[in-house]
Amino acid sequence: MGASFSWASGVPRTSLLAHPIYQNGGEIPGINPVYAYWADPDVAPGCDSSMGAACALVKTSSLATALSDPNAESSPFLYSYTAVKRGN
Repeated sequence: MGASFSWASGVPRTSLLAHPIYQNGGEIPGINPVYAYWADPDVAPGCDSSMGAACALVKTSSLATALSDPNAESSPFLYSYTAVKRGN
């Protein structure tokens, strides 16, 4: 039987974005994220264009905005970002 212990502190040298689904920081190396989600612009439930306006793809740089939109019909996803090299 054996044991191991590893400890580190400090700030990462690479900019890391949060994963948009489970919001865990340090998942994706990058900067300038653009999150997107499908939103229903009218009060009819769902994105059925026969009952109202079709859903629209909404883009924002704020994950908090995407998560708090009451008209969201989907979970936010990472639409685009600027990739960075290690130690940017």
